Amino acid sequence: MATTYYAVCNVGGPISVELEGGTVEEARAAFDAGDKRAWIDEPRTDLEDALDLCCQDMSEDDFAEAVEAAGATTAGDLSPIANAHAGTVAHLADGWMLWSVSDE
Repeated sequence: MATTYYAVCNVGGPISVELEGGTVEEARAAFDAGDKRAWIDEPRTDLEDALDLCCQDMSEDDFAEAVEAAGATTAGDLSPIANAHAGTVAHLADGWMLWSVSDE
């Protein structure tokens, strides 16, 4: 059984980026090495695409409910983040979260 991990935050709607790695630790390392500013400047919807959902303009709570109903689970908190736009802070109230989807 393989698991795919996604970094998710909400900036004018959910942004989700698929992370390299098959474990939480590897996904966290990929997040740490990733260009979070670019992810925000050029938003992606990797998690929504994988689950065949449209989550545009959803609140963080509505997004979480939709992706959980589709089979995703939270795998950890990726906050606080270093963000070139705002300094070293959690980008939003809930900041970046780690989500996972299993292919079982």
